[in-house]
Order: sequence, then structure tokens, then C-alpha cells
Amino acid sequence: MLRVIGNDQNLPRQEHAVASGTLTNNKPVIINSDGTVSVPTSTSSSVGSTVNFESAQVEIQGSAYDSNSNRVVFAYRDYGNSNYATAVVGTVSGTSISFGTPVVFDSASIGDGDACFDSTNNKIVISWKDGGNSDRGTAIVGTVDSSDNSISFGTKNQYDTSTCVENKIDFDSNSGKVAIVYRDGGSSYRGACVIGTVSGTSISFGSQTLITSGTDQAGSINCAFDSAGKLAVAYRNSGDADGDCVIGTISGTSISFGSIVNFANVNEVGSITYDSTNDKIFITFRDTDNSNYLTGIVGTISGTSISFGTKQVIDNASSFVYPNGAGFDAASGNIVVSYRSQASGNPAKLNDITISGTSFTVGTQFEFESGDARDMQVVYDSTAEKTVIGFRDTGDSSHGKALVYTSSSQNLTSENYIGIARSGAASGAGAIIDTKGAIAEIPEVYYDLANASYDSVSFSVASQSSYTFDFSFADSGTKLYAQKQFNGGTIYQYTLSSAYDLSTASYANKSYSFANGESGFVITPDGSTLYISANTGDAVYRYTFGTAFDVSTLGSGTSMFSTSSVDTQPDKCKFNSNGTKFFLLGRNNKRIYEYAVSTAYDLSSASYSNNSLLLSGQAAAPLGFNFNSDGTKLFVSDNTTDTIFQYNLSTAYDITSASYSNISFSVAGQDSTPSGIDFNSTGSKLFILGNSSNTVYQYNTETSLTAGQSYFVQTDGTLSETADNPSVFAGTAVSATKLIVKG
Repeated sequence: MLRVIGNDQNLPRQEHAVASGTLTNNKPVIINSDGTVSVPTSTSSSVGSTVNFESAQVEIQGSAYDSNSNRVVFAYRDYGNSNYATAVVGTVSGTSISFGTPVVFDSASIGDGDACFDSTNNKIVISWKDGGNSDRGTAIVGTVDSSDNSISFGTKNQYDTSTCVENKIDFDSNSGKVAIVYRDGGSSYRGACVIGTVSGTSISFGSQTLITSGTDQAGSINCAFDSAGKLAVAYRNSGDADGDCVIGTISGTSISFGSIVNFANVNEVGSITYDSTNDKIFITFRDTDNSNYLTGIVGTISGTSISFGTKQVIDNASSFVYPNGAGFDAASGNIVVSYRSQASGNPAKLNDITISGTSFTVGTQFEFESGDARDMQVVYDSTAEKTVIGFRDTGDSSHGKALVYTSSSQNLTSENYIGIARSGAASGAGAIIDTKGAIAEIPEVYYDLANASYDSVSFSVASQSSYTFDFSFADSGTKLYAQKQFNGGTIYQYTLSSAYDLSTASYANKSYSFANGESGFVITPDGSTLYISANTGDAVYRYTFGTAFDVSTLGSGTSMFSTSSVDTQPDKCKFNSNGTKFFLLGRNNKRIYEYAVSTAYDLSSASYSNNSLLLSGQAAAPLGFNFNSDGTKLFVSDNTTDTIFQYNLSTAYDITSASYSNISFSVAGQDSTPSGIDFNSTGSKLFILGNSSNTVYQYNTETSLTAGQSYFVQTDGTLSETADNPSVFAGTAVSATKLIVKG
């Protein structure tokens, strides 16, 4: 229950509420459904344990979620049982899934199949090319037992007398019909569509409608219904190698199509998904014009046509995207995209895609299988509010496997933002909230990458070092160290007469040469020890100072631990604020690895925690990283885009809780190879080492309000001049530290 404070009940300015979770003074808050208030939060994506559903080689054909029985169904080809068409039912519980006994639904081989759920009749419908009947298009109706993980089937029925490949199926709840799109071998592999009607445990079909004409084939064809019953069909047109999309309208047992719309030049179409929150169609594809990078585009259906926004890269590496899956997670509002990268080892990856208007943002890339996974299926369990990923694990004899994926999410909406906390509060305690029309105090913001700017201040170390690869401040900012990588690597020491002021830096005529190909270093706060990673030997070494912070007094190095089990290119390294965690950037795998340190700052007590963060979704060539002072923000430099990317950590210094904040900052105007990252003691200044110029550059990351400027709440609870997704207006500044809360 909220209590209004003030004399005029018609003009509320403040409200008293009970905190759910700890509230921080001067921070935005949201109101929860039970009347409590809390800070906006975001959670990163995660996966549960992988479960086998078939301990034999499989080829997964399709998947569907039965909302009547609350169960997931996979259809597949069972190589361990004469290639028979087989289905298995699974139940999600928390972050795990369990499966029943596989059921053969056709004693013949199955290929190019798919599955959907008919919510009108509470039936699973599977379509495929029937290897026991000249690869003719065939479908069957299945009934899931709501008391256990079992399924039974009716009699199969063919929908085309010719060879049918790349069959895809979806259900329209408006007409109560299923649509199957496919390449028809009897019509020169042109795109075709039939409409099916389920009755009991059987299915019947209307006449075929061709989608393409002439000799144009429809490769990697796929389809999705929107909430209005319009069928969007996407495919690669063989006639011009274009990615085309067309909208179909069902009438009875037939379908008619509007004009074909080109959306890109594509190598193949990956998936097509309907986002019911934003009423948009989302298509993934390999972009012929951009190195076959995994790319996405947002479509808006209007009548019998569709228009598109601008294509955007999802993963800046060539990827296999067909026939892998994508699905819409209604709980998080994200589209979950799966694909197999052509990076080393062909790792299987997931990305959360968030649509806004006709564009989208790409969330943190999640690698769920380091080996070669194929036939990936994405199916959303709306009851458990989890996404299930099914795949063929080629690293384990191509067995059929599945896992439960929790999509990244945030709880901020334009409707639940209530105002700014005037007082901090412990969970369960009362707090005062500045609401509509109130003037709230907003302190200055530090580590603000969203509003960062170059200070036109720099310091060159080129006279001492070429190919400078890492740098760091120490001794309260009165010393600066720059490290050369090649020829064993040398570290040079500089003195600053004014802490963190590059204009006062000068070479101290002190240096130390290492024995290995060092890549990154960190100095303990007391100046007693330097740890450095080395590409040669794949290890982290310890060097002890004879005199604190004086590199000329460093002794010989001692190997602390090998990094070869996680990465053969150990790079930059950092501690958390109390030395109980050590973080290592692995350049080869583009990951940050987390180590537990049982004795603070003593890496002889370090052990790998099996926690890591994949960076390649944003940074294709990460060369540096650092945290803010409390470990709730992570900053990563990327050599490919000359950009610094920001990640938020919901749990301080817990790398598994990191998620990309959609905040980045380009330093291309200063250097094309940003490497090391450091901050001053308050976070008001950011320093970047430019590897190309052997120069340290200074940037301002301190922000106060600008009078008259509008500000928006970010999903991590901060304020910015730029709207986040969703766009939540916080209010308008009246001074450098005061904001009128939204009206």
C-alpha cells in the first residue's frame, strides 16, 4: 500500500512504499504488482545441464510445445533404429528437462521435417519427406498424454505426390489450420504451400498453391504466422540469389499470396519468427554481401505485403544458420536465435534478440556447446517460461540432446517506472520515492561510457616502447607502467607528479625485460608483486618487487599456473577489489576466465572456477578489459571495431552474471587498435592504450545533468540522455544535480 505525503492529495509529489530488495538513494525505482518498490534489474542468459533424449545418432527434424499437456516434443530420424521416424516427449522442471520413451511414428526414414502444435485440437502435427514412399510430402497427427511423457499417433497422410524437401510447418489459431511450405520436386523445386485441417487423429489437405514461378526455386524456405493469421514465408530465390518474403492469407483450405518482397542478398535463410509483443517478423540469414555473417532483419506485415527495416549483423563471423532454429520467448520479450559458427571448432551459439521498432539489439552471445552441434531446434515452453534447445551433438556420436535455456531479461517497463528513491532502504523497510512532479536529487555519474568523450589529452610512450600491449596506473595514480610485448617483453615505468594527470607524466628511466612473450600484467595494490601472462608457455608468472612499485627491482619470474586448459593465448589480467578473484582474457577463445583465489592476491592459491564470459558477440578481437570499482560493470576493448563495449554484472565480479548493456564507445578517432583499459580512482576518467600509436589516451566518463535535457531510465537502473529498450522517460533536468520526475 502506498501512502501519499503532502498537503494536496490531488498533486502527489512523494510516496511511501516498502522496499523489495535494497534500494539505493537517488536511483530510479519501479513498482511491483504487490505494491512494493524495487530497483530495475536485468538478468543474464544461462543454460541448465545437457540431457540425452536418444543415445544413438539422430537427425532432428522439428520441435513443438504442447500447451495442453505442458510438454515439449522433438521429432527426429533415429539412425540407431533403421532411420525410422521417431518422436520423444519432454517435461521442463526449473532449469532441467526429462524425457519419456521414444516412439516410432513411421517405420521408414524421415527427412526435411518439422513440427507444430494445433492449439484448436490440442494435437502435434509433424510434416516430412517420407523415405519409405519416394520422398513424398507426408504429415501425421500426434496426441501427447498429459499424465506422462508419451505420445500416440494416427495414420499418416501425404499432401503431395512428388518429392517434397525442406518442409516447414506452422499453425494459425485464427483459422484453426496448419500451413506447410516446401520445395516441390514435381514443380522444378518451386516454393509451394498446402493448408491442412486436423480432425481427431487425422489430417486432410486442400490444393497446392505455388509461391515462386517459372524456374525460380525456393531454397531454405521457412514460415511463421502472425497474430492476425497472415503467413510470412521467407526463402532464397535461386533465380537472383535474393532473400524473398511473401505474405499468405488463408481462405478455407486454400491460401493466396501477395507480392514478393526482397529483403537482402542471401546465401541461405536461417529462421523466421513472429514477435507477438512487437507484432513483428524477424528473419535470420547468411548475408552474401557481408562475408556470410549471420544477419537479421525486422519485417512489418501490412495487409498482404511486408516491409523491412535495415539489416543488422548478429555475429561477425560466417555461420551455418539453416536449418537451425529460433523462437520467441514471451516472458523476456526476446527472440532466441541458435546457430553453428564457422569459428574454430564450429561452436553452437545462442543470441537474445530484442526488437524495437524496425531495428533490434543483440544481447550477449552464449556458447552452449563448444563442439560441433547441428540440427538445432528452439522451442518455447510458455508454462515454465523457458526455452528448450534440442541438437545433435557431433562431438558425442551425434546423439540427440537438449537443454533448458533462460533468456536474458529485465523488469523495467514504461508503465512500472514510478520515480526516484529519495532515501535508501533495506529490503522490507519503508522508503520515500520522489514521484510525478517532484524534484529529485541526482548525484554525478561515474564510469559513464554512454556519455564518454575524448579529453584531447594523451601521453606517448613510443620513445621507449614499440608495439605497446598493456599499461596500468599504480601507487594511487602516481606511477604509470607500459609493457612492450615482443622480444620477451619489457615493462617501462613513468612518474606522474599529479595523480592520473597524463600531462605530468615523464619517463622514470626504469624498466625490466621478461623472459617470455608477455601479453598483460597486473600489480598488487601494495606494490609487492607483479603478475604477468605469457603466450610463450601459456602460463601466468609471478615477479616480486625488491622495492615496492619499482620495476627495476623485479626479481626472476615463477610460473603460477598453466592456462593451456582454458586458452593458449593468455592475455590481459585483473583482480577483483579484494584479490579473491583473478580474471584472465583468453584471446584465442575470446573469453574472460574467472579464477578463485583462496589467499588474497596469491595466485599460488588460484583455481579455475569453470566460469567464463564469451565476448565475440560484441568484440570479435578483444584486446583489453577492466571493471569499475565495485565490479558491477565490465569494459572490453575490441581491435576489429575500435570500440569499447560495456557489460553489466547483476552480481559484483561474477562473470556468469554479465550481460551486454548495449552501451559502446568508439575510440577510432584516436587509435585503430585499442588495447589496455584503466580508470582513475573515481571512475571519472577512462584511459585507453592505443597499440598502433603507442599512446595512452584520456576520456571523460563523469556525467552530471544538463539543465533542460531529457533523461531516460536504462534497464540497469542508470540514467542516460539516450533511450534504452524499452524507452522509459525519467524526467527533465533543471540543474546539474536535480531532475523533475516525469509528468
